[in-house]
Amino acid sequence: MRAREFCVVGAVGHDFYTGERNGAKGFPRFTDPALRSPDAYAGYLRMATERSLERCGLDHFDVLLLHNPDRTGYESEAVWNGMVALRDAGLTHAIGVAPGPANGFTLDVIGCFERFGSEIEWAMLILNPLEPWPGELALAAAEAAGVKVIARVVDYGGLFWGDVRADHEFAREDHRAFRPPDGSRRASHGSSRCAHSPSAPA
Repeated sequence: MRAREFCVVGAVGHDFYTGERNGAKGFPRFTDPALRSPDAYAGYLRMATERSLERCGLDHFDVLLLHNPDRTGYESEAVWNGMVALRDAGLTHAIGVAPGPANGFTLDVIGCFERFGSEIEWAMLILNPLEPWPGELALAAAEAAGVKVIARVVDYGGLFWGDVRADHEFAREDHRAFRPPDGSRRASHGSSRCAHSPSAPA
């Protein structure tokens, strides 16, 4: 397959090279002060990006996203200078940010657009029919900064495919288990009704 026949979006952020997993919280962000200081951010980003490209068998990403950043990731010039350096080095054609699922990300990502929007080309925001909030609150700020948006988790974590039933038991660290207690049940019933409705589109 020729490279221009597909678009590859990469993500960096959680340090699973030197960090240790902390249960449901996952691996720490690379900006964790217990792992490194700001002057080492750019070096980590370069290493993690090159390792990811190597695993993918590619020499560059089309878009590289800062995934699930903490407050430092949203606000640090050292982080975003490091991201820009990756683009300047040809390791990615564009850079962006992909906030995690915590409801508190909205103000952080809006602030990130205001600080670094001149460099950020893309943002991946959680947006789907069952979760328009709070991602939709950041759309105006993205538009004002000229940041394009990729909708994330558009199928509500796979629940719209019909293979997750109301009594489904998720694995302990499956991120879908951290949704509202009855959210998965409502979604599975809803997707089942849609799949069997005679008026549902094919």
